[in-house]
Amino acid sequence: MNYNNINLKYLPIYATIIGIAMLLVRYEFFDVDERIILFPAVILCSVIFSFQLRHMENKRVNDLERYSKNENYDFLKEPSGLQLDDFRSFKTLPFIMDIDKGDNAFKNLLIQKSEQELNNIKEQKIVTVKKTQDRNNTFYTQVFLFKTTKEIPPFYLTDRPYFRSLEKFFGNNLADMNIYEEINIEKYNFPKTKYSLYGPDQSIKEFFTREFIDLLNEGVKGKKRIKVESNGKDIIFYVIHKRHSEEGMKFYTNLFQVLSKALLDKAF
Repeated sequence: MNYNNINLKYLPIYATIIGIAMLLVRYEFFDVDERIILFPAVILCSVIFSFQLRHMENKRVNDLERYSKNENYDFLKEPSGLQLDDFRSFKTLPFIMDIDKGDNAFKNLLIQKSEQELNNIKEQKIVTVKKTQDRNNTFYTQVFLFKTTKEIPPFYLTDRPYFRSLEKFFGNNLADMNIYEEINIEKYNFPKTKYSLYGPDQSIKEFFTREFIDLLNEGVKGKKRIKVESNGKDIIFYVIHKRHSEEGMKFYTNLFQVLSKALLDKAF
């Protein structure tokens, strides 16, 4: 199920309702103001739309509850306070969430039940963040966080098309906002036409391994673009404006674990 978009199976219903209303107006079946016919049609479509949104969100919660039981996570539908502190330290997360809404910008938190170190990862968390644009459009992004046992340099890796659109939207870039500078990296056939790397200084490029860059290139071939940020100790991964099905969550959790291992093998 696509959790980001309205289910297309409802479109014929909307089209039928509006079509009937337009025919009634066009052929003047009723001797009344056309607004009296169109207004109920619009209201009916709005009711169906609201029902659809509630149905999708309820199904999403049910799916996540099932996933949490099967994959050994605790599930919190409405996380708050200290439960979200691990996510707040990432500098670029405000780009994909309503930072002014505080805890209300987060939902559906999954926390790994028992800490068990695997490939220098001691805990995993998954949360969904919300971004509202123009009041009518809401975008959700599922963010995967890996708490590590090693110190790693801070950085931000993003696909170029997405970040160029961010620069256009904000009118500046990470360097202008005194967050990071763009890193010139060419080693190991880094996909510089597809990805941009940002960090505190140019030395960050030495941290990236051949294995990690090879995995990035494989993702480019498979058209799977990701965003990665390190805050100096933990790492987040996400696909912009994307919430995943249960199978998708398993796939990306495994993928991000492999990518993390490729990075952390070289960390201190």
